[in-house]
Amino acid sequence: MSWPTYEGYDLFLTEPDWSSPVVNPFLRDTSVFQGLGKGQAWTQYPETIIGLEMAVTIEGKDEIQDLVDFFDDKRGRYAPFWVPTWQANIVVAGAIGSADTTLTIGSAGYTDWLNSDVVGRYLYIRFPDESHAVRRVVSASSDVVIDLDSAIGADVAESALDYFLVSFLFFVRFDMDDLEIKFHTPNVAEARLVFRGLPFEAPVE
Repeated sequence: MSWPTYEGYDLFLTEPDWSSPVVNPFLRDTSVFQGLGKGQAWTQYPETIIGLEMAVTIEGKDEIQDLVDFFDDKRGRYAPFWVPTWQANIVVAGAIGSADTTLTIGSAGYTDWLNSDVVGRYLYIRFPDESHAVRRVVSASSDVVIDLDSAIGADVAESALDYFLVSFLFFVRFDMDDLEIKFHTPNVAEARLVFRGLPFEAPVE
């Protein structure tokens, strides 16, 4: 089985079950060293790690097997890959042309909080026809204009923006050792997936 890739790593694009929320926990693993006196906290991460949790419902035996194969291919927690947050992290504020390499976005403090942060550097773009593209933010001309590494690739009318999704694309691994699948019928199953962000391991240029 092969999956779509970006920057040499697989993309996991199974859509969440929207009857359950997609959750972004904030993680900061800390060890406390303490003898008889004053203790000291230590962490190997200078920044908080963002996690991702979501439920998926899958229909079809082949599709269920694809999920099992993907998890096995990553050997649980071992191998990294990409996954979108499936949230509207970037809200586009105007129509888009297929040749555009900039996006005009709603003001969300991008230059203050995300311009130099790998968390907001990679974007998963879902078009109204459910096709997708992955782009990298190379700069932010202002708080409401971001510059992409290549053309967006499709026209999106302003009237279609409600069906246009721009999510952050996280570089992650599974944060679980076993995949538990619950079958509702022989052909319909659900699973709860937990991911851990790896911002300091992402293939940043």
